[in-house]
Amino acid sequence: PSLTSQPPHHRSKALPLTPTHFPHRYAVTGANGFIASHLVKSLVAQGHSVVGTVRDLETGGVHVKSLGASPALVPDVNDQAALERAFAGCDGVFHMA
Repeated sequence: PSLTSQPPHHRSKALPLTPTHFPHRYAVTGANGFIASHLVKSLVAQGHSVVGTVRDLETGGVHVKSLGASPALVPDVNDQAALERAFAGCDGVFHMA
């Protein structure tokens, strides 16, 4: 049977994922890229705090700030120390680089 054919008391009642329910801090690698920048904007619009990694703070950092995120310098994706600094305190990471 379909969900709509079930009596109302049997239907699942999912809570909407709104900022008041689940505000988190996320890191987005390559945050100034096309797809990643849209992800950053979406996360910020949902009330989340976002750290965006960039290779250059002068160019990429300005763009990431304009999206509402905090830029973090990671000049090379293999720089473990820079990644650890960027990811510190984050609840999740979106690897978009």
